[in-house]
Amino acid sequence: MHTDKMLKSLCTLCVSLLVNSCGPADSETPVAAEPAPAAEPPNVLMIIVDDLNDWVGVMGGHPDSKTPNMDRLASEGTLFMNAHATAAICGPSRASVMTGLRPSTTGIYEQLSDKEIKQAGPATENITFMSEYFAEHGYKTMGIGKIFHNGAPEGSFEVYGGRIKGFGPHPPDEFVWHSDRTNTDWG
Repeated sequence: MHTDKMLKSLCTLCVSLLVNSCGPADSETPVAAEPAPAAEPPNVLMIIVDDLNDWVGVMGGHPDSKTPNMDRLASEGTLFMNAHATAAICGPSRASVMTGLRPSTTGIYEQLSDKEIKQAGPATENITFMSEYFAEHGYKTMGIGKIFHNGAPEGSFEVYGGRIKGFGPHPPDEFVWHSDRTNTDWG
């Protein structure tokens, strides 16, 4: 569901619960509640990682993987232990996370460049990315690395530090397979 629709549904539910729970039991007319003082919005840190699997210690780990910082961070936040991807390759899956729409809705099944997402079809032409939604609601948005397929579309974050390159190890020979739908270079 698109983030605006989710927010409107949540607000409707909250108003409904508030109205239906504020009046005295013997009254048919709801009584308006005093507005709650504005709370500071929570900080949000989202870490997106391809192919990490359950190799972090907090998820059972792997003998070759030492992840004390990720383990500590997970213990202080929310850890999704049964997460699933909407697509089998990263580009469509990342577009799905950042748009709130499934590939079956957007038509994005291949590795589009980041700037092509909003031109992919009618479902995405007026889409608001998750980072843009947060910015529209008063958050400072910052990103670094491969958030979308290539990095991040220009302007989707207030501060974007670029894609990090140079991680390895890399095999001595590259395997490159190209088609009109996708391409890979997994070594």
